[in-house]
Amino acid sequence: MKGSDGKPVVYLHVGEPKSGTTFVQEVMWGNRDELARQGVLLPGAHAQDHFRANQDLREARQSADDPTGSYRGEWPLLVKQAMQADRAAVISHELLSAATKEHAAKAIESLAGAEVHIVLSLRDFDSLLPAEWQETVKHRNSMTWDQWIGRVMKAPGKGRKPGQARWFWRVHESIDLLGRWTQGIPPERVHIVTMPPPGSPPGLLWERFASVINVDPEPFDLGAARPNASLGLAEVEMLRRLNVALKDSEIGGWYYAVHVKERLAHGYLASRRGRLRPQMTAEQQAWARARCERVVEFLKSSNFQIAGNLDDLMPREVSESAMANRMEPEDVPLEDVVDAAIGSMAAVLHNRVSPPPPAPQELRLLDRGAAKVGASPWLKRWLRDVSTHNRVVRGMRVSAWRISERSRARRKQR
Repeated sequence: MKGSDGKPVVYLHVGEPKSGTTFVQEVMWGNRDELARQGVLLPGAHAQDHFRANQDLREARQSADDPTGSYRGEWPLLVKQAMQADRAAVISHELLSAATKEHAAKAIESLAGAEVHIVLSLRDFDSLLPAEWQETVKHRNSMTWDQWIGRVMKAPGKGRKPGQARWFWRVHESIDLLGRWTQGIPPERVHIVTMPPPGSPPGLLWERFASVINVDPEPFDLGAARPNASLGLAEVEMLRRLNVALKDSEIGGWYYAVHVKERLAHGYLASRRGRLRPQMTAEQQAWARARCERVVEFLKSSNFQIAGNLDDLMPREVSESAMANRMEPEDVPLEDVVDAAIGSMAAVLHNRVSPPPPAPQELRLLDRGAAKVGASPWLKRWLRDVSTHNRVVRGMRVSAWRISERSRARRKQR
């Protein structure tokens, strides 16, 4: 069923990072046909199309060594595809949480022909913080846990110097984030999805998200989502020390994302057994709890639609024995770090001999229609670059996408 006035519904899933967004996205992309069967369109041909559209909307700087073509024009292209939906469409990327007020307004305005819903995923702060620090290490951060959380704990503010702490608060200052994205959006169209606590059934997060986009969660294959790529203390400390060694290197951002983050961190280090994560001190826990209480109280008075339980956003109690035995990442035995480093070297050498499938950053598909025009990466990049300033070419890309989507649907019906 469509929205009010017969308009298609477009769900903008805008983050936050590390709140189960990757899991939800991979379930959707792995079950596109089931989504379509239930009347929900996932525009684009690959999750990277949503990443590129987000980068275009936010006018994000593109790494100089990125070979995939300009981001320009990718947001309006994805919007045009989303507007083809018979009932509803989903645009999902966690970095949309970093959009400014102006960028968010532009995104909502570009969807003027649709009924726009804003979806925000949230997670309890005490488990979010270690996960985010680890994520920054996978993005070349060389700060220790104590250094990083010390900066984050300083009160957020617009006067901050650019850096990782400022970025953290841009994507995790939930009240401010909602203010940016809910301009002109009635509260009944704002949805908060809370991440279930540890030990919950694995499908509970998907059930909550599915209830927002109004689909039956039962037929979806959750095996389409990869396991959480969490690193152990020894593995993340090894990677942090590698970042120190690479500090003055000329390795570009795209190369690092593919070969270090995807292949080394996600492909090898995440497969090791270590799973201990840094624990906060009593002072840090008290600070995190105060922040959680402020957000929960705001949400209780907001009239937003809650998928889940606001209690999920409150920190869990940590036992005295766990606090007494807490270990900092930099205190991990050196032999464990060395073991992770040797295993990493072996994995790198193995990949040189038997390269793994392309990492997401290497996928250069424009869309399935463009892929049928020719397999040449040069041709695909040329089409993408031309479409940044040529509306006719952008229109052709949308048309090619529509044809390919219809062909895919017909194949599934046979």
